[in-house]
Amino acid sequence: MQGTEARLHGDHADFPHDFDTGLCWGTFAAIQGLIVYAQTGPVPIHRVCAPPESMRTQLISIFVEYARRNPKHHHENAADVALDALREAFLCADK
Repeated sequence: MQGTEARLHGDHADFPHDFDTGLCWGTFAAIQGLIVYAQTGPVPIHRVCAPPESMRTQLISIFVEYARRNPKHHHENAADVALDALREAFLCADK
């Protein structure tokens, strides 16, 4: 996990328009689709219960903060770490 950090202002993000930020934005577009738009059943398959109004910038901010607190995961796949961060932030209640 590496790259340039974006500056977030509410629901707006300022970031360089390069490959790394495009990869990040695309990764989180896919993750957002998985956890917000494709929830089925009482507990989603990825066990992330984010509200439908969650913004991509919010999901990225949660990931960045989690990564800062957990440097031991920096060598892991960013999408896996992102799902861990989002599970922690939007824990599903057991049904």
